[in-house]
Amino acid sequence: MSVSEPPAGVVDRGVFRDVVGHFMTGVTVVTTGWDGARYGVTASAVASLSLDPPMVLVCLNRALPTCAAVRTAGRFVVNILAHDQGELAMQFATRQIDKFRHARVREARGGVPVIADALAHLDCRIVEHVDAATHTVFLAEVADARSRAGAPLAYFRGAFGRFEHAIDEAGTVAAPLTAQLAWEAYDARAAVECGVIDQVGGRLTREQIDRLRAAAEATIPWIRGDRFVDLDRYLATNAAFHETLVHLSGNLALLHGYRRLATADVMARALLHAERTSDRFTRDHVDLVAALEEGDLGEARRIVLAHAELGKERVALAIEAAGGRC
Repeated sequence: MSVSEPPAGVVDRGVFRDVVGHFMTGVTVVTTGWDGARYGVTASAVASLSLDPPMVLVCLNRALPTCAAVRTAGRFVVNILAHDQGELAMQFATRQIDKFRHARVREARGGVPVIADALAHLDCRIVEHVDAATHTVFLAEVADARSRAGAPLAYFRGAFGRFEHAIDEAGTVAAPLTAQLAWEAYDARAAVECGVIDQVGGRLTREQIDRLRAAAEATIPWIRGDRFVDLDRYLATNAAFHETLVHLSGNLALLHGYRRLATADVMARALLHAERTSDRFTRDHVDLVAALEEGDLGEARRIVLAHAELGKERVALAIEAAGGRC
């Protein structure tokens, strides 16, 4: 049996993805407005291009509605996110019905939406664009630039976080991930979610159920046959699903407390090199929505707790494979 190899001179996709993942980037949300609708997508392929005139380069996937809207509108805003806006980055990275929910928004010229709480903004006018492989590269002049004090959101090896200067004596980032820390994060998340189910599970509206179902279904394409199809996409859509569940409480203090658990970051660090997983994760999401829709709160709680145990099991295996540190 012959084994296919990549064409000469073309690096293996898995190797390429792993190596490029070592490059830490900032995180932005590119927004635009067209025909009365707002569009936005999380993007890290953003770079300064020129000082005279001030220009930036932005790459967007052509399959995304935001890319087509940016091309048609002829202008966009690069919203540079602050260190505590990781959940917002995940929100705009998924195919949600309303990506701008819970975000404070104002309008720039031409009706382009701007994320008011972002660390910095670049208001841009497209000069030219070039299609390359799956993406469109936009070259744009910067018409306005503003910023505030604060630290930027960083993206490294599949996880969002804050750039830290502190390192330990071995030269590695302090506070390694341990199985105990991971288990505590999963248990805390399950406790929060069970509390939400007990509080509002019997009186959810059709709109709330449909929103949660859309978030659950968004996770399905990224796990097939107990393997990750795209780990980054799964992590982002999974985080969005669990946040949507917690937000059903309507309690912003609870939502903020849940975000501080950083379960999404725990998963990203632990599953960094994982290939195998379980199809049960996405089935649990769908089954949980069905239980809530039927008003079976006992079954909903059972699914949440079993889901947490499965997550703890998989994270423990990944941490063990990584030598006990992630």
